[in-house]
Amino acid sequence: MTASPESKAVSIAVLLLAIPALAGLVATLLPAFGVAPGFGAYGPDLAPWRRLLAEPGLPRALLSGTGAGLASTILAVLAAHFILAHLHLSGRLVRLAHGIAPLLALPHAVFAIGFAFLVQPSGLLLRLISPWATGFEQPPDWRFPGDPWTISLTLGLALRETPFLLLAGLAVLARMPTATYLAVARSLGHQWGRAWLAVVLPPLQRALRLPALAVLAYGCSAVDMALVLGPSTPPTLAVLVARLAVEPAPELRHAAAAGAVLQLLAILLAAAVFLFLERLLLRLVARRSRSSRRGKGEGRVWASGVAMTIVPGTGLLVLSQLLLWSLAGSWRFPALLPDALTFEHWRRASPQLVPAATTSLLLALPVAAVAVAAAVPLLRRRDATGHYGRLPAASALLWLPLVLPQLAFLPGFQFLALVCGIDGTLTAVALAHFVFVLPYVLLVAAGPFAAMPDRYGEVARLLGSRPIGAFLRAEAPLLLRPLAVAFAVGASVSMALYLPTLLLGGGRVATLSTETIAFTLSGDRRLAAATGLLFAVLPGLLFLVPFLFGAPGGKARRAAHRPRSL
Repeated sequence: MTASPESKAVSIAVLLLAIPALAGLVATLLPAFGVAPGFGAYGPDLAPWRRLLAEPGLPRALLSGTGAGLASTILAVLAAHFILAHLHLSGRLVRLAHGIAPLLALPHAVFAIGFAFLVQPSGLLLRLISPWATGFEQPPDWRFPGDPWTISLTLGLALRETPFLLLAGLAVLARMPTATYLAVARSLGHQWGRAWLAVVLPPLQRALRLPALAVLAYGCSAVDMALVLGPSTPPTLAVLVARLAVEPAPELRHAAAAGAVLQLLAILLAAAVFLFLERLLLRLVARRSRSSRRGKGEGRVWASGVAMTIVPGTGLLVLSQLLLWSLAGSWRFPALLPDALTFEHWRRASPQLVPAATTSLLLALPVAAVAVAAAVPLLRRRDATGHYGRLPAASALLWLPLVLPQLAFLPGFQFLALVCGIDGTLTAVALAHFVFVLPYVLLVAAGPFAAMPDRYGEVARLLGSRPIGAFLRAEAPLLLRPLAVAFAVGASVSMALYLPTLLLGGGRVATLSTETIAFTLSGDRRLAAATGLLFAVLPGLLFLVPFLFGAPGGKARRAAHRPRSL
């Protein structure tokens, strides 16, 4: 039987994503054990591990990074469940669907900088209660952010990753007959909260398992946020490995490969702990839903309200702090506002900002466009279980670049780019970005594609159109807005990628992501704020593109919610 063009497109997309990640993983494993023929090492040899173990503070670096990633993932998953349940009860899930995507446009590095401005000793939170509540006339000498217990890093990661899990949850709820489940449970005498726990939360959490593991992998191996919010003596393992990976000496790069393997093992252990805790939670929920105790759920409602306030509220405060610090002249503690405003910091930063912004756009726009084009045949092959046509393993392989820690395969990907002669070029960086952008595009567009009625394509095919023509004429016009949102999310993800740009660019490709981290590490808050604000605004402007294709509640949404009968 001949494979259809769509099946071939699915296979090609899976290979495009799986081969670079797997090849990069192999190319990382070999140097970690002394096998690097290009550098005259034919191994096997444990010298890279001995060099890695000689790094001061390695055990603490391992524990701090892994602990922050695991704790932040647990907090983000709980917050996402509370918010989804509360908004479903109040009937405001559609509003969340329209508003959650722009939160993903806020880059991790920018969020970390703004969050640091909020919680640092001279930050807004302490200014609000000083000196009348604290008695502080000067900023206290606190190691926060950057505390050795990684509290600031954990909170920052949890707040930043909750919108991603909310978006994944919305895609899951779009495919689930949630209203039917709840109606049946309510007919059996369960209150709304107990009904949600009994029939919605278990399948929802099982569907969120893979996105949660992706969040865990990122949290344990985050470099950009750890540089801003994490400890420095010693840093987290991810920061330590990233510093070794950009060293010119081969023995240090091989030690970085060993560190990447150690990072992967740590993430696998953290994933096992997370899955164990998830199993305990689902058992507890099942026992609770079967109990005869009747509760009114005030605690759950209160927790949902807190989560709904903190998550978007922090994003707004982050942007406000970036704006104020980018324009601040003299700003003494504990004053709430600067004494004077100036554009001098923007003028000083402009020689670096303009070329960095141009490079970011030259990378992000083509990568996002290609990712959207590749996502359409994949989404059309997606069935009700989330699998892609006749390739059930494809859905797992497509998540591979997100579930694997970046440090586990990017050093090997860097080595492959060096062998191909494209190391340090825009081409290498664009290929690396595409591997990460496509899964996000699939996640954003999955819900609208699942909600699209089948009757439009069926009528077009009955009238003689081929499958591709039926999609382009009957369905694509209704999906322009969701695809535009997916394009905006993909472009913003590309702009936010720090480690792939740093390693594949070899320090020669300067984007807003790399420049923001560089200004932050220089210690100049005002330049960092100016760069970070542009870094936040530029992806945000891309979310104006979907409004060119109709207002919320336009043709696509009306079509998706009409009865399916002709």
